[in-house]
Amino acid sequence: MHPPNIMLSRTLSAAALLSMAAWAQQPPDPAALMDHLEKQIAPLTAAWLGSPDARLQAWGAYLTLRGGRTEALPAMLALLAAYPVGIETATPSDSDWHDAMLGILDALIEFHAPVPAADAQRIYPDFPVQSLILLSRAQEDATPALLDIFRTESTWPSAWLAAGNLLLPRRAPGFAQAVIANLTVHALITVTEPGSGGGFGGSSSCCGASLPPKLKAGWPPVALYTFGGCGSQVQPGATLLAAGADPAFYHRQVSASYQVAAFSGCCNPDRDLVRQRYLAALISASADEPPVRAHISHTLVWQGLDAYRAALTAFIQEQQRIFAALAKRLAEQNLIGEEDVATLRPALHVSIWDQRAAHDPVLPTLASPAGNVTIEPFR
Repeated sequence: MHPPNIMLSRTLSAAALLSMAAWAQQPPDPAALMDHLEKQIAPLTAAWLGSPDARLQAWGAYLTLRGGRTEALPAMLALLAAYPVGIETATPSDSDWHDAMLGILDALIEFHAPVPAADAQRIYPDFPVQSLILLSRAQEDATPALLDIFRTESTWPSAWLAAGNLLLPRRAPGFAQAVIANLTVHALITVTEPGSGGGFGGSSSCCGASLPPKLKAGWPPVALYTFGGCGSQVQPGATLLAAGADPAFYHRQVSASYQVAAFSGCCNPDRDLVRQRYLAALISASADEPPVRAHISHTLVWQGLDAYRAALTAFIQEQQRIFAALAKRLAEQNLIGEEDVATLRPALHVSIWDQRAAHDPVLPTLASPAGNVTIEPFR
């Protein structure tokens, strides 16, 4: 026995086809024809969205978006609230529920529907792009959700960057702590002989490849959402997700394929450099004169073992002074608590690059003077 929704959809479809066949015998009036179709499609859309069949739900979402049927938003919000996040996709049925949600989320995004922040956060593991779009538009406070993404995201650089960019203008409680707690200042100390110099530089990039398309017979076209790059590495046609000194983008493309790319868009930001910029913006410092620098290149001219130890110790002490001053300024602006002023520090990673011709004597191994400091040879 067929489920009621299936029987209703077939009855409505048959009625629509019979009506169109009858009207085909004479030139129909376009306005009357569209009104007739509207009366058929409206209940069909509701029936499909209420169906226990994932494919029919996908068609319901498709008709909702195509017909601008905002009255169907409550039904789609209910489907979103009931979606089992993290379901295994080992069977076609499991995959179907995931794929139906692609269409539902697209309709909610395109309609700018007010999605509860809790639901937008809950779907992040399965739909990170859509989750961030919905969180960026949430009418309620989405700060806790964005802060959780910013603190824990390690797979999607664009997602981490978008969360940070959305948090920055809010000056959200906990954001400054998260920035500093995960910031590493990279110091390259070049040891040279008198009359020589030193320095370094580098860059990196990352572009992911899409997976092969997964076509689904009998399913409607669907909009796929992927991250569209960041900074100056932006895919053509990408949409801004979160503005900032290093903006993050997403890409929406309607396709018959239901295969979302595993990695898409070129986005490999230097996270410590991004954190440097966040801190400068938080205390309204010039980007050219940030309160702390993520990358430092410093040269020590060899004057003997004692002078080397003293110079390296003085360099580390100066960095610690800079860190302490930063914590004080953040506390003065109520961005961190007073209890954090004495303890909240970035990590300092010191790499020693021996550029002396003879390497004699061997540079001594110095113990780290504090818990946030590491010292090791440059590799």
